[in-house]
Amino acid sequence: MCCLNSTKNIMVVFLPLMVLSACGGGSTNNDSTVLPVANAGVDQEVLENTIVQLDASASVNSNRTTSNITYSWSLITPLTSTMTAISDPLSMLPSFTPDVGGIYTARLTVTDGSETSLVDEVKVFVLTQLTNDPANDGHPYYNSDGTKIAFHSNRGNVGNFNVWVMDADGSNLTKITSNTANNQRPSWSPDAQQIVFHSDRDGNQNLYTINAAGSGVTILTSNANNDTHPTWNPVTGSMLIAYQSPRTNSQAITDLDIRLKTVAQSGSTPILQPSTNDSHPMWSSDGTKISFGRRVANGPRDIWVMDSDGSNLTQLTNTPNFDEQHSDWSPDDKKITYRRVAVGATSDVWIMNSDGSNKKQLTLSSADDRNPEWHPDGTKIIFRSNRTGNNELFLYPLK
Repeated sequence: MCCLNSTKNIMVVFLPLMVLSACGGGSTNNDSTVLPVANAGVDQEVLENTIVQLDASASVNSNRTTSNITYSWSLITPLTSTMTAISDPLSMLPSFTPDVGGIYTARLTVTDGSETSLVDEVKVFVLTQLTNDPANDGHPYYNSDGTKIAFHSNRGNVGNFNVWVMDADGSNLTKITSNTANNQRPSWSPDAQQIVFHSDRDGNQNLYTINAAGSGVTILTSNANNDTHPTWNPVTGSMLIAYQSPRTNSQAITDLDIRLKTVAQSGSTPILQPSTNDSHPMWSSDGTKISFGRRVANGPRDIWVMDSDGSNLTQLTNTPNFDEQHSDWSPDDKKITYRRVAVGATSDVWIMNSDGSNKKQLTLSSADDRNPEWHPDGTKIIFRSNRTGNNELFLYPLK
């Protein structure tokens, strides 16, 4: 709920007083007149074509009771929406059905026969479901111009996962890998001509590349202890891949390194000290930094950031009761999304500034939401969720 001053362009001198009055429990305007208080309810999160129920029942009149109130709602919709109005905008409990994904803003004023409240608003975040299959889809990754999405899925009545590619709107599904192994965690090359992924096709998990059309599989690593979660440096022309590996410990659980691998060259380089548990690396958009999850002393994971050479280690999250990982950078590198989960609970997608400040929860459902990935235009993220039953891919609007 957010309070707005509808006269701020005229009465600039009274803006701090009026906003404080409505949002902080104050009761008067600049003439010491007691105003009603509009309460548009809490922000909501729904899928496209789902009925949204608005609720102004917490609004009060000038006497701070809920009787003798008249309501007036208006709706601001995304530019791509064909909706024009809320049903019964003079009702305490109106509704509307959003037709496209995006952020809808419902604004409310109330009157009690003599005075009118300031404006209050509620935001409705409308998600778009991109995949809908009885199988499980996960780890989505946009190509550099945002027109294609690579992901892994066990669709097709098979037990193993393969790499798939689709258009950004969920159309034109194409299966890229095709064998009985598990082929997972795809990441695009900067020119969108290749995809790197990990696979157990030769027994252990190792890194492979494949042309985006599905031909020319090349093995990159050959490790008996599993190399996984590759991510390609997004800078144009880069052939550098970051990934996680337990090469310093044969148990493959207690110690994980973040390593760098140059495509078409032998060997790899660890960029962090051994005897730590570091995983899920993700490059910043300018290729100078890597975010990752770190577990210390068998505790939960936190989000850390380092320069691409392993220097300047910085811890961004420190929440002892929550596990945080699966980070991703905004296109301008000012924000980082990640998933947060309490022990025994489901995950939610969160966002913070890239220095670790201003942490905020994005997804509000009781489902398991994870693997957030920014669209290159910075207006939305794609993520995996089981909110409709099995794991599917959804878009969350940010602007």
